[in-house]
This record gives sequence, structure tokens and C-alpha cells, in this order.
Amino acid sequence: MFEFTKGKALPNYGLIGVNRKFRRLNLEMTASCHNRCAFCFVDMPTRKGTMSMDDLQHALVAIPNFSGSCYVCLHGESFLLNDLPERCGLVKRHWPDCELALTTTFNIDRGTEYIERLFASGLQSLNISCYGYTMDGYKKLHGINAFSAVLNNMRYLKNIKNIDKKLINLCSFTNIKDKFDIDEDKAKKEFMRFAKECGIKTVNEAPMRLWNEPDDISAPKRRMPYVCPVVWGPTAEVLHIAFNLDVYPCCSLVGNKYGDGPVIGNLRRNTLEEIFNSPAYLHFYDKHWARELDGIPWCSNCGYIHNTTAPDELARLAAYEGNRLAGQKVYYWGGGETFRKYGLFFSGTNPQAVLVDIEGEHPSHVHGIPVTHPDVALNEKNKLPIIIFAAPRHNNIIIESIIRKYPYYTYKDIVLAHADMWPQRSVQKSINEYLC
Repeated sequence: MFEFTKGKALPNYGLIGVNRKFRRLNLEMTASCHNRCAFCFVDMPTRKGTMSMDDLQHALVAIPNFSGSCYVCLHGESFLLNDLPERCGLVKRHWPDCELALTTTFNIDRGTEYIERLFASGLQSLNISCYGYTMDGYKKLHGINAFSAVLNNMRYLKNIKNIDKKLINLCSFTNIKDKFDIDEDKAKKEFMRFAKECGIKTVNEAPMRLWNEPDDISAPKRRMPYVCPVVWGPTAEVLHIAFNLDVYPCCSLVGNKYGDGPVIGNLRRNTLEEIFNSPAYLHFYDKHWARELDGIPWCSNCGYIHNTTAPDELARLAAYEGNRLAGQKVYYWGGGETFRKYGLFFSGTNPQAVLVDIEGEHPSHVHGIPVTHPDVALNEKNKLPIIIFAAPRHNNIIIESIIRKYPYYTYKDIVLAHADMWPQRSVQKSINEYLC
């Protein structure tokens, strides 16, 4: 336990071994899926199997009093199950305080009675994934002729009066045309009008990101020094349980086409505490913090490493990095506004110089620390960690410049002052809470 976090242990925040609580649980009722979506990273043809009712009961007992969000799906299509309403009812009886949710393609015609029973069982959130808006577009994206089934199920929703339609969310991608050369803008508008007529009030629109296709945000971070929040941040608070009760540290590792990721335990054989203290998990965890993703090929290909982290969690990560480097000789890169705002997190370090590579006149010292050009300070024999204080848009440029000009430096030798991504109002609160 780190003293400076006042009992909020870092870096494995959110895990069962720290505060005994997850905020979300993905419970895979079935691994089977009849869809063959063009954007899916899961090797569906090789993944078959449905969680037995006995295993479901075992999982519910193994995690008593769960009160977070429970998604009765992972990568399979739960609408394939005739007894899905009964399964949802069993979950709510064991975990009455959980928020029960389901994500589905909604493309198996189930009729009004099935959907009514689903909500009557305790379902509190239904997320409909629909990314094609004509017969042809739907087949190209989802791999099957099932658009009419989606429309039928939505009509059933229209006729069901005793459910809150605010609980139903339609998921849509904004960049289908760019990714798959499908132009359905007009058809999409008509579909959205139809959805509204059926009582669906919420539409969640976001750009599609393919698993092994990094976008502008995640591409530099996947090479580090950014550490994936699966091992410390918000996604470390999510538990992924496959249909056979295997436990995975990340949903992208389950049934991945590019090689199934590490199974860190099984609820039939292990308790959660045993799983998150197991050699399999510690290997995964340590490799991420050592920034050695070559040892985890699934992660080294991942394009999803991006920041969705709350300011308080970023404060604690900055505090962790500052504590890790406390007492060590380091270089600061940048001594401007970012340093003045966030330098306190690294006040326990022993800075040898502030490195500035921008042409023009500069002060000779910043807060008593000498200012010098990187060419003068950096050398292979006396290599010191570099802490970058810069605006987010400049971080990647600086990192690439360091690696290119000074090849004896690697990503492991560079630390980002993550605090520079926070809104200003959060800064003083975080400093007071975690460092005072």
C-alpha cells in the first residue's frame, strides 16, 4: 500500500484485491453468435458454447452482493437464448441492486411476449447495435439477411406500453461510409425516424475503431509511455467472465482473431482474490507497467489504448509516477505553464536540468533549475529519466523527437505528466487530496 494515496492503492486501482469491488461485470451467457460482422475482432466460428444454468448460479454465488452494472453478454449474441428472460430474472434475484443491461444486434425475431418477459425479469438497459439501414447495407456490415427482424422487434417495442423506452438505446457508428464505402445517410435518417416512432429516445453515435487499427488518439499511446487503463484505470474496474467461467483481464482478449489472450483464472477453480494474485495476472500486469508489450502480443496489436480516465484517477497516476521517481535524478522537459501547474506532483525528484529545444532566448533557470538544450544534457553514459511537461497535442511530437535524436532512450525512460490532460478546476482538489 502506498502511503501517499491514503489507502487508495495504486497502480491496480479498482481490482478485487484492492477495494473488493468492481463497478461493471460482463457475464457471457453464450459465446455463440449467428452474425458475421465485418468489424468484429472475435473469431466467432471457433467460439461455441453457452453458460449452463449451474455455472450461472455458481458465478452469482461466487460474487456476492454485486451492485454495479451487469451486462449479460460479452461477445456472443444473448438473443439466441430462449431462456434469456429466466436467466436475467435469476441474476436480479441474486443481485437485486445491480443495474442489469444487455447489448444485442436485436436481429432475431422474438415477438412481443419474449421482449415483455425480458423487461419484466429486471432488465434495465437494452442497447441495440444496428449499423446498416438497408437490406444490402445491413448484410454487408452484419453478414446476414436480418434487417427485417430488427424492424419487427422495434415494432414490438412500439406496442409494449409498460416499459420505459428511455431504457432503450440505439447504437450507431458515424464513419461507416469511410470504413466500408457504404453510403446510407438518407436511409439512416429514415431509420432514425422509425426508431423514434417506436419510442426509442436515445441514440448513441460514435466513430468505429477497429481493434487492430489505431486511431490518431491511441496510436502513439499504444507504444507507451502511456499505461493502459486495463491495469490501473476505469477498465481495471470491469470483470470479464466467459461462458465457461474463464476470467480475462480485458474484453478484447476474449476469442480474439489474432490469438486468444491470457486466461487469468476460472471461477470454478479459483476465487477472485486467487485469480487477481495469480502468476498469469501478475505477468500481464507487470508487463504493462514495464511497458514490455512484446511479451503480450494481443496487447501490442491493440488500437484501443486511449484515455477515458477521470481527473481524480489521472491525479493518482501522476502521484504514482512522482512517488516512483522520488529521490532520483531526472530531467524535466519543458518549464512553461504546464510545469507551473503540475510540477508539484514530481517535487520529490531531483531535477538536473529543464530541457528546452525551442530556438530563441530562454531564462537561465526555472524555479532554481538550470535550463539547457537537450543536446548538451543528454548522453548515453549518464542517461536519466525524462519527465515531459507539455500540452497533450505536443506530447507525441516530443516523444518521437527524443527517440529519433537520442536512440539510447526508449519509451520506458520517458514519463508523461498525465496531469496536463486535466481541466484546471480539478488540479488543486487533486493536489490537496493526494499529496498534502
